[in-house]
Amino acid sequence: MDCRRALEILEFSDRESDGASADFCSADDRAAAESHLESCAACAQAVRNWRQLDRAIAQVMRAVPVPRGAQQRLLARLAEIETKPVDSASEAVASAPNPVSDELARLAQSSKLPSRRRFLRSLVPVAACVAVAGIGFFSVVWMFSPRWSVEQVSQELAKLDFDSLQTLGNFTGNGAAASLPKEPGWERLNWEGGALAKGLPAAPDVIAVYGFDIPKTHHHGAARGLIAVIPRNRIRNLPAAGSLATASPTSEYMEARLGESVSVAWQEGNVVYVCLLQGGADSLSTLQGILDQPSA
Repeated sequence: MDCRRALEILEFSDRESDGASADFCSADDRAAAESHLESCAACAQAVRNWRQLDRAIAQVMRAVPVPRGAQQRLLARLAEIETKPVDSASEAVASAPNPVSDELARLAQSSKLPSRRRFLRSLVPVAACVAVAGIGFFSVVWMFSPRWSVEQVSQELAKLDFDSLQTLGNFTGNGAAASLPKEPGWERLNWEGGALAKGLPAAPDVIAVYGFDIPKTHHHGAARGLIAVIPRNRIRNLPAAGSLATASPTSEYMEARLGESVSVAWQEGNVVYVCLLQGGADSLSTLQGILDQPSA
């Protein structure tokens, strides 16, 4: 059960009200999607957000006033249509008045106010409804966008090595995430795949990933690792560092396909960088030293 499928199942099951979800997913699918939330913090947060939004919108809509007597008048007009004799079905459709339109017209006629102040006051509920709808729409768009922690990105990088990196599809997401750091020195690194951005499997159209491998020379040691680039608005708990030079390891050694590694993160402009380095603090010092060296 991946993130996209789990969110589809839970969203549809939460929103349907006529039993149609049985045709979309089984009870086992629903149980698997709920179980997925226990191991995926990003999806769990997204589901909590939209359920909270649904409750808030429901409360607002229940508070919308209905004109006094509107329901009784509509039912009465419908009863008149049902009892009115007609020669044929087509004549009924052509000649029968529209109770909803008639009622709306009656309400509109009765709402004509003699003063400009009263007219403007009548627009307030309409404006409020439009505002609620607009806020709800943009909130849904924002809430349904899963957000990542630096630790989650590091764990996804740990599943890759240079061989698996070459098999990934090219990154096709936001252009801001398809760029390497602008600090001097990065362009001198040896990039796997010619610095071509690949899509991280967990979010191929959101997170770009690169690999670099710098052999040891008499000027510096070896440096080998992966770097992920994520839009800043898709990261929770932004790192404090503004460059690799000021970044510190986010955790102890972690097992990775590259070998025992350490992870560092920093933000630059509209993106956050997460770098997985083979080795430990000495590897970080090596990479920082390579980037700080002047061009040959």
